[in-house]
Amino acid sequence: MSLTGIMGALKDSEWRVRKGAINRLVEHCKYYHWFNLTCSTMTVAEFHDEVRMAIPGIMACLRDSAWRVRQAAINGLSSLAVYRMCCLFVPF
Repeated sequence: MSLTGIMGALKDSEWRVRKGAINRLVEHCKYYHWFNLTCSTMTVAEFHDEVRMAIPGIMACLRDSAWRVRQAAINGLSSLAVYRMCCLFVPF
């Protein structure tokens, strides 16, 4: 699934889909973190832009009615911070 599809799934009516979208996004980030060493700068820049666009969607999931989605959002944002993917994109 593309990152655009994952971002769309963050708004799905089924909580399992929203939770899965968050988890999938984090998996993409982990993959690209390690792939970063061998790919072109343009690919990394494009990926970071897509992740940056997804962060507000994940943050919105912090207010989700399903506790499992909120928990996945917390874990996902924490994982992105570990991979330094969201520290520059979250407004303080």
